[in-house]
Amino acid sequence: MRIAIVTPVMPPYGGGIGVIAYHHARLLSTAGYDVTVFTPDYGRARLEHPDFRVVYLRPALTVGNAALLPSLAAALDGFTLVHLHYPFIGAARPVLRACRRRRPRLVLHYHMDLLAPGLRGLLLSGWQRVMLPFLVRAADRVVVLSLDYAQQGKLAPMIARDPQRFTVLPNGVEARRFTPGPKPERLVAQYGLQRARTVLFVGSLDAAHYFKGVPVLLAAMARLPQDVRLLVVGGGGWQDRYRRMSEQLGIADRVRFTGAVPTHDLPDHYRLADVVTLPSVTRSEAFGVALLEAMAVQRPVVATSLPGVRTVVGESAGLLARPGDAADLAEKLAQLLDDPARAAACGAAGHEAVLTKYRWTVVSNQLLTLYQSLLR
Repeated sequence: MRIAIVTPVMPPYGGGIGVIAYHHARLLSTAGYDVTVFTPDYGRARLEHPDFRVVYLRPALTVGNAALLPSLAAALDGFTLVHLHYPFIGAARPVLRACRRRRPRLVLHYHMDLLAPGLRGLLLSGWQRVMLPFLVRAADRVVVLSLDYAQQGKLAPMIARDPQRFTVLPNGVEARRFTPGPKPERLVAQYGLQRARTVLFVGSLDAAHYFKGVPVLLAAMARLPQDVRLLVVGGGGWQDRYRRMSEQLGIADRVRFTGAVPTHDLPDHYRLADVVTLPSVTRSEAFGVALLEAMAVQRPVVATSLPGVRTVVGESAGLLARPGDAADLAEKLAQLLDDPARAAACGAAGHEAVLTKYRWTVVSNQLLTLYQSLLR
């Protein structure tokens, strides 16, 4: 059976939606499905994979990671099932046209609400208010990352009216690659962390990921003791902006910006951490794959108490701070940095949660069960 996965981004770009779409394509092709991924051609590096096809469509218009793809409707002819990763404004109408014309099964994979500051946020909210009901009604199944997030946002009234249409499918992590281990000596020496307690942040540093809360994290770092170092892992156009912020706060000598890290080297960077943090400030952060990666290597986490994110952390993998509150974030980080036994217990609990709920072998079984229910 032919499966089309439609996603706004794809690796090697570091956005979480693309990473999840990649793993879905990999898992479905391994299970015997004929998988094609459709994604915009932004002029970035392309992904080639031996087990599935990636088709890069030329957009009529691009704004950041949003692309208008009028050619997508015709490209979806002949597919048995279309799996749309949302939000993807430029793909919504073409997918709806394809579904009306050929009537493939449609899975709407709802990652997060469309949110943005200012006028852009008002425009996105208006678009979503009009288009989202059409997408949900057209979908044979709507996948959400957690009920906690879905019931707090734009989907809430639709879930109340038709709960059977919705399915929870969390994101996953490669537990065979992200494994517990000691701090790698080569990276400790490379970043000058020999006598430091290390807080780690992993995320894209660009305008599309403004919500990651890096300014709040830098302000929190200014409140922590001198032996604490912050390692910021990720590339993007806002890296220099954040460097200047660290200089203005007088902590430039305690913050290391690594830039983008090769995929194969990412687990070792997580192992450098005493605590991993995800200080996101808005509901544009609906889950937090970085949390899963940290938990897989058995590191404690400090995140913000946002819907969906708090579901991942649970009651025992780490601590939750108030979004946008640098003082509270610093306090929560200090609690784990100052109490190694508590930090170790959180790390162990997070690792157990990954093994039982979030490793890809567990999530893939849920994904395959969903597909089988729609295609039989």
